[in-house]
Amino acid sequence: MAEKIVAPSPKEVDALIVKYAEAQKTAAETKVKLTDLVEQWGRQHTDKSKRLDGLNGSTATTTTATPSVEVPAAIERLLGHLKKTPKLMRQFFRRQVTYSLVPAPARVLLDLKADDETRETLTPMVALCFTQKKNAPSLKVECAAVETKAA
Repeated sequence: MAEKIVAPSPKEVDALIVKYAEAQKTAAETKVKLTDLVEQWGRQHTDKSKRLDGLNGSTATTTTATPSVEVPAAIERLLGHLKKTPKLMRQFFRRQVTYSLVPAPARVLLDLKADDETRETLTPMVALCFTQKKNAPSLKVECAAVETKAA
């Protein structure tokens, strides 16, 4: 005879909710510890990431940086100057409803094909427009199946 499946009682649901909340807290604490370990002891994997290997798995952190506008007046001054040369302007700004600085304006300066006078004029203007804000590292964990042996 087939066993009848019944809905869980409110008490059983509450117990699972508590268990889930505790697991999330433990996971968050473990993630912080693991991230700290990778940041301190991991080897440089790419420009933006570090990797730390275990016996059965590995973990990596990735740290990104985003330019943030610090001096809006500097952006306006740069924009005003670049409006004279639309081709250059499109390299630094994307047109939306308003103009926004590209994600890596310093990289654009390095790759810029322009005469020395233009480069010398733009470099300090671009430098005043942003600072690099370092974001918190993200964590990725890869793990093979791990056997646990009873003691």
